[in-house]
Amino acid sequence: EIHHKGINLNLNDDSIIKDKELDFDFRYYGEIFSSLTICSNGWGSFLPCLDKDGDYSSCNPIPHFFNNSITHPLGPYGMLAPFFDDLDDNGQNDSVSVYLWTNGADSTIVQWDNVANNQTNQNCPDCKKVTFQLILDGANKSQAGNGEIIFQYKEIYDLDDHGSTVGIESPDKISGTEYVFNYSYLEDAIELQDSLAIKFTQMCDGKVSDNACNCAGDVLDCAGDCGGSNMEDICGICNGNGSSCKFGCTYYAAENYDSDATINDGSCIIRGCTDLYSEEYNSLATHDDGSCNTMAIDKNLLPQNFSLNSYPNPFNPVVRVSFAIPEMGFVSVNIFDIMGRELAVLSNQNYEPGYYSVIWNASAYSSGVYFISLKTNDTTITQKVLLLK
Repeated sequence: EIHHKGINLNLNDDSIIKDKELDFDFRYYGEIFSSLTICSNGWGSFLPCLDKDGDYSSCNPIPHFFNNSITHPLGPYGMLAPFFDDLDDNGQNDSVSVYLWTNGADSTIVQWDNVANNQTNQNCPDCKKVTFQLILDGANKSQAGNGEIIFQYKEIYDLDDHGSTVGIESPDKISGTEYVFNYSYLEDAIELQDSLAIKFTQMCDGKVSDNACNCAGDVLDCAGDCGGSNMEDICGICNGNGSSCKFGCTYYAAENYDSDATINDGSCIIRGCTDLYSEEYNSLATHDDGSCNTMAIDKNLLPQNFSLNSYPNPFNPVVRVSFAIPEMGFVSVNIFDIMGRELAVLSNQNYEPGYYSVIWNASAYSSGVYFISLKTNDTTITQKVLLLK
């Protein structure tokens, strides 16, 4: 909290204070800035004008209140938007509490404190209000020399009909990072919520992969060394030679389960009914034990309901995915990992009513739990399968 020690900027509805001194130099997108323009509507900028050319001191900055996407030709240049929205919309001169604090050396905090979102501050004791901060951290610099930027939320509500804008934009408006605009979030981003902090930092001068551990694009090896060459052997031992491997049945429910085995060799024996169309069908069974009641279901009849079965399960590395379609329509069968990421599309087409099957070869994937999903216009069936290698 800085409202007890920061400077009150004395802003009101749709107001702006231009070129507020930071008392230090901050590097942003490779350019040096020493002042910040701050708006009551949840944004700051290093350049206040619509046109970044010319004399900044004589330009007419606009206190933009209708938030736009990033990038966008309108709005300030070099924008920092922790929560760009119309925060106090009554058009009157009641105070919008925005505070500024700087340590005079390398860091600044701007705090929008207890400000109404899409409502009026005045005579509004019960409306929902937001408190959040924009932090410029020039002490922690990237390899390119740029400072870090942190958006921090104490209490946040995204209420109006077009949502907020959160993100940063370059001084030339050519590039930027948009965390959210109009309720559309960056991929894998967490929705705005209390106690959330978002940090914008630059590790390298150019783009590297998400799993890179240095600016050269190297990744961690199995021993945790950045750019190292240690690899797992077929037993999963880091830098091992495979001498500790033992092939056998690794599925605990099988009658020939080998607790010492480290690699499943496909020899597991699980007895049961293997007839997909039998009432006694056991999706885990590998050997038929004669328990199937093959007369229970007439295979010539069309299915009455959607169904999905996978055999064998557990499997290594091929599984047959069988499904029943009771009505004509478009059907997709997809594979997902435990994080919900789509890995493969087994089928994506129109089907006549009937029984069908497809094969998934998972030899390119590691042991673990996966999900097979059958989806139609109004039906979704998901089955969990276990890949054991």
